[in-house]
Amino acid sequence: GRLSREGVLAALARASEEAPADFSGSDLSGLDLSGVDFKRANLSRCRLVRTNLAGARMFAVQLDDAVATEANFSGAVLDVAWMRRIDLNRAILRDASLYATLLAGADLTDADLTRARVIAAMGGATLRRAKLTQANFGADRGNQPMGLMRTDATGADFTEADLSDANLRKADLTRADLTG
Repeated sequence: GRLSREGVLAALARASEEAPADFSGSDLSGLDLSGVDFKRANLSRCRLVRTNLAGARMFAVQLDDAVATEANFSGAVLDVAWMRRIDLNRAILRDASLYATLLAGADLTDADLTRARVIAAMGGATLRRAKLTQANFGADRGNQPMGLMRTDATGADFTEADLSDANLRKADLTRADLTG
């Protein structure tokens, strides 16, 4: 069902690391949840249409099959998040961190990932016309204690994406479509 900001904050206040909040299937569209710590919450199948999540701490959250079109994730921390098949059409992820994130099959058509840090498994993702200016998809040697972690964009669609000044060092672009 549809939740209010107060309802979300109350559920997160009751949550713990052992029992994270479960918002699966909820409608959080249009809410201002900027700066909120989601404490590993389950947001799978959530509606987050035009939700403001700027600066939110979304470490290890589950966003599989969520609809987050036109949502604002500017500066959000989405490290270790599960975001398989998420709809991020026209979403704003400027300066966001997506380290060790699962984005397989995600739809980032027309999304803005300017200066985002993306070390993710994003095989089959769609990034048509996405703005990836100064995005960092490259391996970070300073944060590789367990071996090389890199972006896997195998079979991803980057048709007409803006990759100006993007770091693609060591990114796997096997069978990726870079047309235009």
